[in-house]
Amino acid sequence: MSAASDKLAELESARTAWRRYRDWRKFGQLEPARLGFRQRALSTIAIAASAVAMRGLATTIKWSLDCPDTLRTDLLAGRKRCIFPLWHNRLLSAAMMFERHFRRIRNSFVVAAIISRSRDGELISRPVRELGGLPVRGSSSRGGVSALRDAVAALEGGANLFVAGDGPVGPRYQLKPGVVQIAKLTGVPIVPVCFSCDNALQFRRSWDQTIVPLPFSRVRCSFGEPITVAGDADEDALAEARREVEALMLEQSTDADRGTIVRVQFPRPRPGERPRKKRGAAINPRRL
Repeated sequence: MSAASDKLAELESARTAWRRYRDWRKFGQLEPARLGFRQRALSTIAIAASAVAMRGLATTIKWSLDCPDTLRTDLLAGRKRCIFPLWHNRLLSAAMMFERHFRRIRNSFVVAAIISRSRDGELISRPVRELGGLPVRGSSSRGGVSALRDAVAALEGGANLFVAGDGPVGPRYQLKPGVVQIAKLTGVPIVPVCFSCDNALQFRRSWDQTIVPLPFSRVRCSFGEPITVAGDADEDALAEARREVEALMLEQSTDADRGTIVRVQFPRPRPGERPRKKRGAAINPRRL
């Protein structure tokens, strides 16, 4: 009887582990009980549709990577880890670049991404997992301490980290201090990333004015110079490092915006409507 009981207990343990893994794939760090049946169904459909659309769009884009040869070689070979901050309005371009260029070498180039704990963030985290990435759930406004801890663990485990520098809610083009704090704790260099697009759709009323490449557009990805934060840096040194990284990212975005043409704005501006003033370089809108 004891052998049979042990066997049943082992089987039940395996089933429990499988259920946890299945729920993690579907819902990440959100508990399934917090999502009703309708929310689960809509979330599953939306996630599947977004993944298919992203992969299809990524295949039509002509990519140009402006990255030092040594850095690119070290990244592809898994000899170097980096923290890649970018502005929130260009996250979709980063996801498509990873899908197009790096998913075939996921064993050597492991990517972790900090994603908010909101339900909207789950629409991003599941495709990241499906592509072989590691979502780190948390943000400056919610779960920041756990996100910082998990990001450090991911970097120490050999992953590269992508993070929205201005966080999930902005203000736009203002770097949060978490990036330099992670660099201090791990010793991993910060390499700012920015994207420009010659044929883009812009969500005009979102806080970050998200830019989405249109099919058959040209997207240029530029990598900045590595910035290292000393492990014994005090508060003043961290503040100076944050300003240095932010200035480099603003310089990158200004250069990128010169080559970015917004062909379509959603929703379309009304006649005589003035664009809202926001910090950062203005993108030149030009509709078809």
